[in-house]
Amino acid sequence: MSWREPLPAACWNADAVFSIIPVEAETPSDSVFNATHSALPILRREKIDRHAGAVVDENALLDAVHQQPADYPVLPILGRSGAGKSHLVRWLRMNLELKPGTRLVFVPKHRTSLRGILELVLQHAPQARAAELRRRVDAAVDSLGNEQEARLRLRSELATLIETRGAQPGVHSSEEAELRQYLASSLPALLLDPWFRSSLLADNGAIARLVKEKLRGKDETNKEDAFGFTADDVRLSVDDVRHASREAQDIAGALASDDELPRLAAAMLNEQLSQAVSAVFGLGGDDLKNLLVELRLELAREGAELLLLIEDFSIFQGIQGGLIDAITLVPSADLAVCPMRVVMAVTTGYFTNHLPDTVKTRTFVAFDLDLPVGIDRQVDAAAFAAPYLNAVRVGAAALEAARRVGDDVPNACVECPVTDRCHSAFGAVDGVGIFPFNRESLVRAIRSKSGVDGGFVARDVLTRVLRPVLHRDRDAVAAGDFPTEFFAREFATGAEGLLDIEDEARLERSEDPPSTNERRKRLVRFWGSEGGAQNLAGTIHQAFNVPAVEGLTTERKVAKRPRLRSEDADIVSPAPAPEIPMLVAAVDRWIETGEIQQGVRNELRRIVHALVVERIDFDDGCWGRAAWTDPSRAMPAFPQTAIYLGESPKGAEGRLVGLTIQGGASRDARALRALAWYSKSGSWRLVPNGAALQRLAYEKLEEWSTSVSQRLLPDRESESPELVAVVYALDAGAQILGVPGAYRDDLVDRVAAIVDMGETGGKGGEAWPAFAPLVTSARTGGVAAAADREQLRNRLLRLASFSQGGKPLALDIPRIARALKQAEKFSGISGDLTEEVKRHLAVLAAQLAKLDDLADSAQEALPDLDAIGADIREATAVVNDLLDRAASANLLPSGVSPAVVRQVGREIKDGDIAAVARVRQRLIDWTNLSQREKLRVLTTDWHAPASRVLAWSAAADHALIKIEAALVADAGGRLQPELERAGQRLDAALQRACSELDGLLAGDADVLA
Repeated sequence: MSWREPLPAACWNADAVFSIIPVEAETPSDSVFNATHSALPILRREKIDRHAGAVVDENALLDAVHQQPADYPVLPILGRSGAGKSHLVRWLRMNLELKPGTRLVFVPKHRTSLRGILELVLQHAPQARAAELRRRVDAAVDSLGNEQEARLRLRSELATLIETRGAQPGVHSSEEAELRQYLASSLPALLLDPWFRSSLLADNGAIARLVKEKLRGKDETNKEDAFGFTADDVRLSVDDVRHASREAQDIAGALASDDELPRLAAAMLNEQLSQAVSAVFGLGGDDLKNLLVELRLELAREGAELLLLIEDFSIFQGIQGGLIDAITLVPSADLAVCPMRVVMAVTTGYFTNHLPDTVKTRTFVAFDLDLPVGIDRQVDAAAFAAPYLNAVRVGAAALEAARRVGDDVPNACVECPVTDRCHSAFGAVDGVGIFPFNRESLVRAIRSKSGVDGGFVARDVLTRVLRPVLHRDRDAVAAGDFPTEFFAREFATGAEGLLDIEDEARLERSEDPPSTNERRKRLVRFWGSEGGAQNLAGTIHQAFNVPAVEGLTTERKVAKRPRLRSEDADIVSPAPAPEIPMLVAAVDRWIETGEIQQGVRNELRRIVHALVVERIDFDDGCWGRAAWTDPSRAMPAFPQTAIYLGESPKGAEGRLVGLTIQGGASRDARALRALAWYSKSGSWRLVPNGAALQRLAYEKLEEWSTSVSQRLLPDRESESPELVAVVYALDAGAQILGVPGAYRDDLVDRVAAIVDMGETGGKGGEAWPAFAPLVTSARTGGVAAAADREQLRNRLLRLASFSQGGKPLALDIPRIARALKQAEKFSGISGDLTEEVKRHLAVLAAQLAKLDDLADSAQEALPDLDAIGADIREATAVVNDLLDRAASANLLPSGVSPAVVRQVGREIKDGDIAAVARVRQRLIDWTNLSQREKLRVLTTDWHAPASRVLAWSAAADHALIKIEAALVADAGGRLQPELERAGQRLDAALQRACSELDGLLAGDADVLA
C-alpha cells in the first residue's frame, strides 16, 4: 500500500505538466497563469546608467506605469533571456487598470511579423491611412515568392545602400571616415559575389534570421537578442576563394586579418537595415514613425493617449529607428500629438548596445530582473516552485473551472490524507506542499542549472528542474524507485561535496540490494542537510521506499566539509571554513566528479608508491628496491607514474607494472582517502573512524603490493616463458652482431655472448658487406641495439641471477642452459610475455625475415667452382704457363697482363676453395637449416675467400678469351700445338681436382661443420 493510502504515492498526473509549465509565459491560460504566478525580486533603478537601486516586487512596476509622465515615455523591463520578463509583462497586462482614454497596443514577441506589427497599430489608426498601408505591405510581402527571394533582395538592397550611403558625412574621426570610404567602395563586391553567396545567405546568418522574423515573426527557439549583423557575420572564411572575384577576395582577406574592420562593417550594415527592410517588405522605420505620428495626432483630437506594451523590443530590429523617433516625440504647443508611453521588455545587452542615447535619456525608471551581486539576491526557491507544484496536482481543467465561478485557486493538499506528515517532512509554502522536493533538494537542483554567475533564471527552473522531474520521474516516484540514477547525474553539480566516500559507506546496509543503497545515498545527498551521513525524516524514507540506517543521527548539522567551488550566492550561504585537509577534499572531489589536479595526483601517487614498495620483499636475489622502481634501468618496473587513479594507462604500460586505483564509491577510493588523511594528520587516531579505516587501508595496501610483486618479481620456481624469450632474443642478437662465442658449443662461451653488450666487438658486419645493413639496423634500432639489449640483459639477470644489494653476484647457469635448450624451439610471441618483451621479439622477427633474401644474394656472390676445380694452385700454374708461352710467341693480345693474373693468383690462400664449397653446400641445404645455422652461414668469414677466387677467375677468363680470339686470327698456327697440350694438361688437372674435392665433401664432415 502507498504511504498516502489509499491514494497513489505520486500526487500528480504527468500528462498535466506541459500544460501547466510551458516554455513561454504567453502559452498557459489565464487561470493557469494566475494559479502559478509568484513574485520575483526586481531591482528598481532610478538612473539607467547605475546598478544601484531598491529591491521591489511587481506591484512597484504597476505603480510606475500608472505614474509614468508623458515627457519620460520609456519604461524598460530588463533582464537576461529567461529571467521572467515575459511573465512580468503578462502579469502587468492582466493587472493594468486603463483609464477610459488610454489605447493599449500589446506587441507579443512570438509570431509577430511586420504585417502583424502593422495590424496591431492600425487597429487605432484612421481608416484611410490604414487601408493604404495595408495594401502596400500586402503587395510587398505577396510579391516575395519565398524566403530565399527575400534574402536575395535584402542582400542586394544592402549592397546598394552601403555603396551609396555608407560613407556619408557624419560625426566620425578621420581614421573612421577613411575606413568607411574603403568599405563603401569594396563591401558591395563581397555582398554580391556568387562565391560568398552560401555564407552570406546561410540559415544561421543575419540576413536569413532577419527575413524569417519579418515574414513570420520569432518562434520559441529565437533568442531575445538583436538579429542585426555582427563582426562574425562579415568575417568570412578565405581558405579557398580562388573562384571569387579579385575585389571580393581583397575585401574578404582584409576583414579576416583585421579586428576593427569587421566591427565597422557590421555597424554600417546595421545602419542601413531600416531602409533595406522598407524597400523589401514594404514597411520601414519612416513608415512606422509616420503612422504613429498620424495616430497620435488623431488620438490627441480625441483626448486619448497611447500605451505600447512590448514583450520583446528586438522584434523591431530593422524598423526600430522609426519607432524610437515616434516614442521620443514629446507633445508641445506646436505639435499636438497625444501622450505616448512605452513599456518594453528587452534584454540588458540589447538595451545597452543597440538603443540610442535618446531612449536612455527619455527613460522614466528601469526595472531589472538581474540583481547584481552585493545586494539582497535571495530567491525563495520553494515559494517560487510551490504554485507550479500545486497547479500540476490540481490540473488545468479544475483551475479553469474555479476561475469561471470566481473561486480561489484550489489547494490539492487540503484533501490529502498525509498532509501534516508530508508538510512537516518535505516542507510547504502557505499550505502548499513542495513534495517530491524539499527545500534542500530544490535548491540543489536549481543550483545545478544556474548560469556561470549563479543567477536565478526562472525559465531554467521551470523547464530544466520542475518540468523534467514532475514528468519524467513521476512513475519512478509512484513505483518506489526514486531518486533515480538519471536524477543524480542530471543535477550532480548542485550537490557536490555534500557526501564523502565515508559518508556513503555509512549509508550502506548489508541486507539491502545495491540499488536501494545507491538510492539512499542519492536521497541523503539531495534531500539531507549538509551534515554528511544521516537519516532523514521517517516520512521521507517511507515516501521514497528507502529504509533508514540504524544508528545514524537525524540531527541537522552544520557542514564541515570544504567547498571546492564557489557557492551560488542566490540560493545558499557559503559553507564554513574547511576542517579537513585539502588533500582529502581533493580526493572527495575526484571520487565524486572524476576530476583531479596534476599536483594532487602526483602527491597521492607518492604516498601510495612508498607504502606499496615498503611491503614488497626485496631480499637477496631480487636486486633491491631502486632497480625495480626506475623504468630507465630495466623492465618491467614500478615507478610512481605507474599508479593510475581511475584512468586507463596509455603508452608506457608495456614497460611498467601498473597499479590502478578505482574511483567512485569503491574500497580502493576509500583506502586512498584514508591514506591521504593519515599522511596529513600523522596518526590514525586523528582520522575520523580511524580504526576501521586503518584496517581497510592496510588490507588494500597488502592487496596492491601482492599484485605488483607478482607481476614485478621473477618466478624462480619454474622456467618462465619470458626467460626463454629473453634468452632467445639475446642469443639471436649476439649472433647477428657476431659476438665472439655466439656460435660456439661451449655453454660458458654461449652465455658470455648472450650477456655481452657488444663491447668485445664482433665481425657481424665485416664478414660480408651485404650483411652489414642488418647489423647496422640491429645496433641502432633492434634487439641488438645497446639500449634494448641492456634492457633484455637486465631482465635476464632479474630472472636468472643471484644478487645482493642490487648487484648481480652470479648467473644461474643451469637455468640459462635449460632456457637455451628451449629457445632452440622458440615458436614466437605468446600471451604470457610482458608487452616490452613482445616488442623486442617483433623487432627481431622483422630483422630475421630478411635472411632468405640475404641467402639469395650470397648465392650470387660465390664463384663457379665447376670451372676451377679443387686444386687452385695447379689451375693458376696452367694459366700462368699459357700466358708466358703466348708472350714468348709475341702473340699476347693487348689488354692482357700476365703480371696482373699472376698477382691475383698469388693472393689466393690455401683453403679458399674449401671455404667457398662449404658455404655453397650450406646454401643448397638452406631450407633445412636452423635459424642459428643460417645466421652462422651468413656471418662466417667466407666472403674474403670468395672474393679472392672471383678476382682470379675474372682475370683468367678475360685473358683466355683474348688469347682464344688471337688464335683464331693466327694464320700460321704457331701456338696451336702448345695450346692443345696445355689444354690437355689443364683438363687432367681439373678432373683430378674435382675427384679429390668430391672425396673431401663426402668424407670430411668436420670441415663443413
